[in-house]
Amino acid sequence: NKFVIFKLCNSNSCSTGCNYDYAEYVIDMYTYIEALTEMKQESIENMCNSCQNNCQMDDDAADYSEDCQSCMNECDAYDTLEDNGYGDASQFVECAEAQADDDAAEYSMGAYCSDDGSKITIGVFSDAYCSTINSDLDAATFLGYNGFSDHVLMAAYSTDCISCLQEVEDDGDDAADDYQQPETSETCQALYDAAGK
Repeated sequence: NKFVIFKLCNSNSCSTGCNYDYAEYVIDMYTYIEALTEMKQESIENMCNSCQNNCQMDDDAADYSEDCQSCMNECDAYDTLEDNGYGDASQFVECAEAQADDDAAEYSMGAYCSDDGSKITIGVFSDAYCSTINSDLDAATFLGYNGFSDHVLMAAYSTDCISCLQEVEDDGDDAADDYQQPETSETCQALYDAAGK
């Protein structure tokens, strides 16, 4: 089994690396990656929807603001990832059987931690349990891609702080929003519930 250790800390100590006033938890790596990549994908989807809603212009040759152009370029990159020969690394996290077209040997593919534990990447394994890495094979090339985009997967190993406050949806009622009690996000609650304490 592969595990991840994560910390929950007071938001005041997060920017200093969660070095005080924190609790440490351990969780199955696949559960952790699934939760954080799902959260990142939702964030990207929300950003792209917001970008589309706020940056629409009727003229095809419109002059967009720098912010609009930036978010439109980023969203376009996500939409055309496979068209440009790249795969989303977060889609290959779970250990699964994989076979190259020109090779009769059977392999498995899945996520693993780098030697120093600072990164999670996708690898090709010579066993069905993704425990024996085959360092001669590149996972992206093995699947016929030019490479992997790890932008979404990076959410699982980034050292950036992630807020556990549930985002309040803007319903236009500012007075009601002022009186809402803060709630824990579903992602953080699910990680806490699944973690060893």
